[in-house]
Amino acid sequence: MNIHYLRYFISVAENLNFSKAASKLYIAQPGLSQGIANLEKQIGVKLFERDRRSVQLTEAGAIFLDDAIEIVKKYDEAVDKVHQVSTSSHLFLTIGFLPSLGKVLLPQWIYAFSKEYPTITLSVKQFTMGTLHLALEDGSVDIGYTRSFGLKSTSGYMFKKVSNDSISVIIRSDHLLANHSKIDLKALAKESFVMVPQEESPQWHKFAMQIFSNRGIAPTRIITPGRVDGIFPLVLAKQGIGLVPSSNRTSDYPEIRFIDIDGDDVRFESGLAWKTSNSNPTILMFIEKVTSYPNVKYKLTSEI
Repeated sequence: MNIHYLRYFISVAENLNFSKAASKLYIAQPGLSQGIANLEKQIGVKLFERDRRSVQLTEAGAIFLDDAIEIVKKYDEAVDKVHQVSTSSHLFLTIGFLPSLGKVLLPQWIYAFSKEYPTITLSVKQFTMGTLHLALEDGSVDIGYTRSFGLKSTSGYMFKKVSNDSISVIIRSDHLLANHSKIDLKALAKESFVMVPQEESPQWHKFAMQIFSNRGIAPTRIITPGRVDGIFPLVLAKQGIGLVPSSNRTSDYPEIRFIDIDGDDVRFESGLAWKTSNSNPTILMFIEKVTSYPNVKYKLTSEI
């Protein structure tokens, strides 16, 4: 379908006058009339009823108008993005990530993207979850490699799922329940818990506390180290049971066991988030590259 024919149709529909529409489009009226005729032939319906006195949209034409406007709008936006990429000597993309998510896939994505788009300058920054979401909100970060909770209650974001994850407990290998592969959290209700502090990640803290609440558990003692990597030493020191994402599994502490928690409410997703209002054209270029990367299954979630 010729995009010019859609512009002709929109102009005639808005002016209901072929002469005025042709004048605004800076083309001759016969050319406009021929374009409309070609469009009607392509789509197989009559778009206008006309006589010497008036021009009116047909019922089909009125329905087609909204879609035609949207198609032209999307086309113009796509052309603008391509022009930005082709005419700019330097484009910038800032990616924020959580430490526990930046070890494997992110370096591979960055390598592949930089190889294909060597003129785009990448800035990669590490954040806590709380500060990453703030950086996305204020625009200082274009894309965040983060976790889904905390965003699902916020409008204006897109989220591309990269992997499934869940909360696990971490306990010493000499704990009575250390040999379990899965556990009911109620069995640990009287224990002290070691968690990321609310100030570092209010989203994670709220998510974890909701899991306690769903089971009728009111922790009597919660220990909060300064950072997530401080949880492991405290568990080793018998200060409590740790709560961490399952993806944080590590072989650095052979005396610690990761145990899954029973229940669907402990599950969440890890993925790439960006604001729908962010007009940086390199965002979708990066997302497209990530989507095409092998051995990873992706799911694009609508606005959340």
